[in-house]
Amino acid sequence: MVINRLYWIALVACLGLAQKGYSHEGHNHDEGAPQDVAITGPVTLSATAKKNLELETAEATVRAIEKTIKASGTVQAIPGSRENVSSKISGKVSDIRFTLGQYPKRGQVLMTLESRQLSENPIKVNVIAPRNGKVVKLNVIQGDAIEPGTSLLELADYAEVYAVAKVFESQIGSVAKGMSARVYSPALKNKELDSKVEIIGSEVNPQSRTVEVWLRVKNSEERLKINMTVNIYFLANREEETITIPRSAVLGNGGDKFVFVEEGNNYTRTSVVTGIENDKWIEIVEGLAPGDIVVTRGNYQLQFAKPTITPQKTSDNGASKPAGK
Repeated sequence: MVINRLYWIALVACLGLAQKGYSHEGHNHDEGAPQDVAITGPVTLSATAKKNLELETAEATVRAIEKTIKASGTVQAIPGSRENVSSKISGKVSDIRFTLGQYPKRGQVLMTLESRQLSENPIKVNVIAPRNGKVVKLNVIQGDAIEPGTSLLELADYAEVYAVAKVFESQIGSVAKGMSARVYSPALKNKELDSKVEIIGSEVNPQSRTVEVWLRVKNSEERLKINMTVNIYFLANREEETITIPRSAVLGNGGDKFVFVEEGNNYTRTSVVTGIENDKWIEIVEGLAPGDIVVTRGNYQLQFAKPTITPQKTSDNGASKPAGK
């Protein structure tokens, strides 16, 4: 974490933020420059600096923010989506058509078995795929001896999977069958996946005090893997319309939260008071107006950029005041 922070500080310094990367109007870089200056105002970025920081922005808008219930969970196979294919004869494996990771279709020949029956022309039996799916387990190789019941391979169809959430008993009353939810996996860079509640468990786990909830999730590219960790946000209800921005725009914690507001090439650190939030949006109670543009990516690094320097004069009583006043 320290290394990452130092990296970004170095990056910001190298972006040309000290003259070329942003403007320092009125700042004298000569040795005789006055020392009584105060660092105030926005950070000003050049187009190159913005590109290097990969800056992204969003507009503060009025919307009805959804109240969500967050739960953690794992990806599980839907019952019946996995099938074992076994031998019905004694003999050996004479030919294998599909290997691990391949996708046979229902009715295709998976492998050929040769009967142990002694004859000039041993009986050969084709093993047919009972369903579409992926070969997730291959238990034999060519030439292996087999008996009736020997597991040859396993097929699985993971085009849809279950996200199994563990919902605390105090919140389970707000979860209903058919309720929409958003599923995220840290392993997939938190790509948003839509889902719906299909099954709500009937028992509370005595140790975790949670109830299992099953949500069906489309997985045509099989990016979700069985037993992968996921976060689930149930969309419980919608609040009244309010000013909202993406959660990623807000930095800080507790009573010291802030955003960077964009005005042209200037980015001003602005304190905000936040309200309710969900996995995507956060309510702004104070600090922003609809239409304000806030930084949603690159804002963390922006904290370490030097703001515009405004010269200050010192008055007779020791207080400072802007130059020229």
